[in-house]
Amino acid sequence: MKKYDLKSGFTLIELLVVIAIIAILAGMLLPALSKAKEKAKRTKCLSSLRQLGIASHMYADDNNNHLPPMVNNQNQVGNWSWDMPQTVVSNLLGYGFDRNILYCPSFAKQNNDTLWNFTSQFKVLGYAFATKGSPGLAQSNIFERIQLKTVTDNRSGATYTIGISEGIFVADATLSNRKDREGHGGNFSKVDGGWKGHSSPHLAGGGAQDRLPAGGNALYLDAHVAWKPFSQMHQRRTRGPFFWW
Repeated sequence: MKKYDLKSGFTLIELLVVIAIIAILAGMLLPALSKAKEKAKRTKCLSSLRQLGIASHMYADDNNNHLPPMVNNQNQVGNWSWDMPQTVVSNLLGYGFDRNILYCPSFAKQNNDTLWNFTSQFKVLGYAFATKGSPGLAQSNIFERIQLKTVTDNRSGATYTIGISEGIFVADATLSNRKDREGHGGNFSKVDGGWKGHSSPHLAGGGAQDRLPAGGNALYLDAHVAWKPFSQMHQRRTRGPFFWW
């Protein structure tokens, strides 16, 4: 019977070849896994916005068709488009929903107790709201009730109507510290305010500090939700930080 030398093993060359093959396979698989993970987060984000749409419609049913406002009973507003009054958040959660629907899973870091209890009057959420009192938004972008809206173009004077299947009142917090669409060293991935480290969710490829958003999910007045690629999104605020949907 032939005897095998149990002490024999890989030579250094063979070991290096195996390591190289593993590295190549990892390089091929990791991007695919990353894309699959982000796709799952987009789907979960859509689900959260659907639930938020249901909660908002329930709120409107109990408040003369008014959507959850971004201004409190003392007529105070926050600084950013995600600063919602504590009392309004409590009302939304009172319909049986939980805190997690108010944050995008693609930037889960935003869902923390510091921002949840940011001040005694306001909570910092993970989505941008275009409802009554939302700070820094042009009036044409704000929807106070679930109904069509007639808007006048300031430049041409022409009027047009936004239907309930077209009006967006909640969107992914795609934000930047500049008005343009470029990365420029963290334009979309490093936006600091009262809390440092805010970032747009659903970032596409690129350098760590120069990544652009792939797009964002949006919730419409009729409660349907949809994904919008970044090329179709517009900057909505009159002052920084700048929110896009």
